[in-house]
Amino acid sequence: MLLELVGLSKAFGQTKILDNIHLEVNEGEVIAFIGTSGCGKSTLLRLIAGLDKSYEGTIKCSGEKVTGVHEDLHVIFQESRLFPWLTVKQNIEVGLVEKNEASLARAERFLGHVGLAEEGRLLPEALSGGMAQRVAIARALVSQPRLLLLDEPFSALDQLTKLDLQHLLQKIHQKYQTTMLLVTHDIEEAIYLADRIVVLKNNPGEIKQVLTVTEPRPRKRTSPSFIKQKQTLLTLLDKANHA
Repeated sequence: MLLELVGLSKAFGQTKILDNIHLEVNEGEVIAFIGTSGCGKSTLLRLIAGLDKSYEGTIKCSGEKVTGVHEDLHVIFQESRLFPWLTVKQNIEVGLVEKNEASLARAERFLGHVGLAEEGRLLPEALSGGMAQRVAIARALVSQPRLLLLDEPFSALDQLTKLDLQHLLQKIHQKYQTTMLLVTHDIEEAIYLADRIVVLKNNPGEIKQVLTVTEPRPRKRTSPSFIKQKQTLLTLLDKANHA
């Protein structure tokens, strides 16, 4: 078990955002969190990342209590957050813990992994939104973190670019088996990428149900079993929203 959440609760003033969250995440799993706006999905990622220390309960990563930001974990946000004065390759190298011959060669490989082998010298201003998120993915993974947190990373992109990057992320996970926690509003994205989907209700945010995705990889969105899982998830979300 890589990550353990025990009795996790969070409030802003008198308003409780998360209440009594319990979850265990195994090494190599992809977990998606889905629910309506305001159910605490992004807040939960911030707590796991160590960006907010004001909460009740316990967060353990690799058996150790999380007390702040830790280097075994990286976050990808909705925006790419690239440094505008650095080239694509230099932005990826920012993610390296140490810069040596082996790690710099790894950064070069990740340029290829995300389909930007010929764009390493470009500045971010020359990139499309999808290309910028490819750089953000490479930067987050180049240091080989044990845990990757993704906070709606494709929500600002057009549908075709979003599908392309979902496929890229699935390929990278198959290659490196990095444990991933994904916050999303996209039902298809959750089923396409995740091993388990955590359905959250709001007011306050609680785990309503955890759905195991049985569709084998690589997944096809048009397959009968994929469509059936989509219908199941829609039903669970409807129940969570009207509980």
